[in-house]
Amino acid sequence: MICPFCREKDTSVVDSRPTEDGTAIRRRRVCTCGGGQRFTTFERVQFRELSVIKKNGRRAPFDREKLAKSFFTALKKKTDRLRYN
Repeated sequence: MICPFCREKDTSVVDSRPTEDGTAIRRRRVCTCGGGQRFTTFERVQFRELSVIKKNGRRAPFDREKLAKSFFTALKKKTDRLRYN
């Protein structure tokens, strides 16, 4: 974390606790430079959607149901082949 006062890249965490509503983490930090300035940061989780890269390079959103259906179809074909051989 960069110190907002002196732009030092090295800071230390003094205290860490969840916020009252539980959606973030509050961290008290101190700068390791000679000044020892203290500041607070809030860290929140940022969710990213999963995507699938197709053979042609196009991106498509991940669909769990489509994947499950593909597995089911492949397993059905495999068991049908084993049953009739």
